[in-house]
Amino acid sequence: MSRWRPGYGHAWASQLHPSQDCYQQALITVKIMALQEEVFDRLYFAILYQKPKSGAANTHYFCIDDELVYENFYADFGPLNLAMVYRYCCKLNKKLKALQYGFLDFSTFDVNEYEHYERAENGDFNWIIPNKFIAFSGPHSRSKIENGYPHHAPEAYFPYFKQHKVTTIIRLNKKLYDAKRFTDAGFEHFDLFFADGSTPSDTIVKTFLNICENAKGVIAVHCKAGLGRTGTLIACYIMKHYRMTAAETIAWIRINRPGSVIGPQQHFLME
Repeated sequence: MSRWRPGYGHAWASQLHPSQDCYQQALITVKIMALQEEVFDRLYFAILYQKPKSGAANTHYFCIDDELVYENFYADFGPLNLAMVYRYCCKLNKKLKALQYGFLDFSTFDVNEYEHYERAENGDFNWIIPNKFIAFSGPHSRSKIENGYPHHAPEAYFPYFKQHKVTTIIRLNKKLYDAKRFTDAGFEHFDLFFADGSTPSDTIVKTFLNICENAKGVIAVHCKAGLGRTGTLIACYIMKHYRMTAAETIAWIRINRPGSVIGPQQHFLME
């Protein structure tokens, strides 16, 4: 796998098939600024001075920069979201194994569904842990478009939530809808408010963990945007139950739902 940056521009990738000569052939065929072997004698990441015109018969180059484009939040630089990671891994001929904890299964992951429901007009929600956590943008009292942005009433989520065995709703922001609309539909509903952009108290963390550890089905968590507060508390659960580091947890949540866990919330999880 290689990366081409003429003046630090686009990226190219190459897959080198097993051969003792591959490395030397690559060096001769293209001008390489830097080369990193990812899989012995087969897969390389490189920064190239120019786009490769041709290579050895057993060498393949490909580019992802124009196909998988990251839409930044406040000028950040990634990582790519889950759908893009999925498409990229497929390009590597399924070399990437499913994640150790079973969070991503290539045989069942529906990339089209992911890209559909992450859009604001379709609900703005993402699975963080399959069959356990959904993070979603906070519902409003009624479905409407405000300043060009679509908001959804609780009822808009009922069909998908019931189909996917969601039993519990946790709200972290101020009340913009009556919780009774969820409870009347058969869902449990809990309020654990803390200020936007802030970190949760120990009491809130313990209560959240207790709710999630005793929930009978999938838990759908939201704050205002379903990013900062939502990602932070789900991260607490992941770190406790999967023994992942804060950095690993934040990375996974952001791959699934870009923009999650912001500002002081990152430091809170690192402590």
